Amino acid sequence: MRILCTVLTTIAILFAGCNTSTVPASNAPAVAKLMTKAQVQAQSGDFNGAYASLKSAERLDKTNRGTLIRLVQLGQDLALLSPAAQNDAKSSALFLESAQFGRQLMAIGSLTPQEKEILGTAIYNEGCIFAKSGKTDEAVKSIGEAIELGFNDLKLLQEDSDLVSIRGLDSFQGFQSRIEEKKAEELAKEKANVLELFANNKPFDFDFELPDLDEKMTRLSDWKGKVVIVDIWGTWCPPCRMEIPHFVDLHNKYHDQGLEIIGINYENRDTSEAVALIKKFITEYNMPYTCVIGDDDTRKKIPDFQAFPTTIFIDRMGKVRLKEVGYKPLNVLEAIVSTLLDEPSVQ
Repeated sequence: MRILCTVLTTIAILFAGCNTSTVPASNAPAVAKLMTKAQVQAQSGDFNGAYASLKSAERLDKTNRGTLIRLVQLGQDLALLSPAAQNDAKSSALFLESAQFGRQLMAIGSLTPQEKEILGTAIYNEGCIFAKSGKTDEAVKSIGEAIELGFNDLKLLQEDSDLVSIRGLDSFQGFQSRIEEKKAEELAKEKANVLELFANNKPFDFDFELPDLDEKMTRLSDWKGKVVIVDIWGTWCPPCRMEIPHFVDLHNKYHDQGLEIIGINYENRDTSEAVALIKKFITEYNMPYTCVIGDDDTRKKIPDFQAFPTTIFIDRMGKVRLKEVGYKPLNVLEAIVSTLLDEPSVQ
């Protein structure tokens, strides 16, 4: 089973704008026009059209980071979500083609955390295609590269039926230990960064009393003595949606150790419609934690509120230890949570 990156991530990237700094001057207007066209097509749901426009832009400039990362993400999504997914040959071709765009991006230079996350998925999927087609050497190489990029789903690695042909190889056996090593290395590195973030955080008082999706009033004080993540988000917000699987993973891993998560939703629609939308989203993403309906007064309690998502981390004493704005990778979120959980409990 290959991994779904999610089309909504693609839209988030398209929203981020277009870097045309590497485009030859003579091609710049045409590339900019194609990128704008791709964004409009993606927002309207025409992902095949958006992919075709992006490929046209790539032919004009093969080293533009913005074009390449969009092609990686959208190609991966189309391979799983479009009618091509019903045709294994066409689906496989899309997986391989978009992975090659990823390799073009890797050749340009250093990658951002988000680029690594997307490319890790794409190169893993490439490995699955190779394994299914009997190209075992190529498959092992791709899976190894995916792990170095940040792929770390041990359960999927152990159970993915696409990898049957290589699971018994000696070279495959080291993947699990490498993932565990990298997780430990990354967590230790990020926890060191977390201490600096805590030291630089400006404390502020924060609480709320808001209705949950069944109109029951919910208060921050309900989780006294717990480490609490407060996620200020909306289902309409692509970066917010990207983070939700991370929060689900954190809840599943750390809830028994004292972690609670609360989502405060801002949906820009009437309450009944918002509740229905959020409930549908919770079911789709298997969200095991509470969501409440936000209001202006609660948002005003957050100093210098800038954007969605905004995530607030609260320690067991009820003190705000950190405010983070924007999407954060799982390893960063886990480092913050594990650092707070390591602190002494309330006596």
